[in-house]
Amino acid sequence: MLAPDSRFRFFLSEDWDHEWRVRYRRSFQTALSPYQTRLLDNQSTPDPQTQPTSTSRLSKMLSGNQRATKPTDDEVSQYLDGDLIEIEPLQYWRENQSRFPAIVQLARDILSIPATGAGVERLFNTARDICHYRRGRMNSETIEEHMLFLCSTRFNLKEAETKELEQYFSLQENEAVRELNMEYPEEVEVEMDGISDYEEEDIVDPKGERGNT
Repeated sequence: MLAPDSRFRFFLSEDWDHEWRVRYRRSFQTALSPYQTRLLDNQSTPDPQTQPTSTSRLSKMLSGNQRATKPTDDEVSQYLDGDLIEIEPLQYWRENQSRFPAIVQLARDILSIPATGAGVERLFNTARDICHYRRGRMNSETIEEHMLFLCSTRFNLKEAETKELEQYFSLQENEAVRELNMEYPEEVEVEMDGISDYEEEDIVDPKGERGNT
């Protein structure tokens, strides 16, 4: 939603039910609420150096009107329902700091989160077990299916969900995954050998002793 080239239009396709659209929009408003509250608190705190000296009734009324700001819903609707713009998100929020002050702070906190994490590293380790250099003839579709199946078993999904996923794989694919799980059980740390372009061969040194490369 924080990308100006998609905003809420992504959820307006036929792939999303109306219930999910309402839920995601409400979640966006909920996430924005603390930032809006913080802005209202900062605006309602008077500066001692700029306090008016007049205490008339008219001055108090005018002062109260100056501190009134538009609610969060207006800022959310203006942004999410606005026109799409092909521009980098960081540049867009830099240029619209005064227009969407609360959403700018939310975008700063969300977009600064690193995109990578431990989950990605676990996927690489799982892919290493499948795409072993001795198993280089697997096509991309088979690798993708094995990855999905291994993720469903190793990333602590419920057993019922795992059984449901098994029906989408062939018998040979399920057997191959079970062999991988038996070869590299999750609770046992396996020390992987370095990948070589050649098979292991016995060599004879000048002293007549045999060894492994």
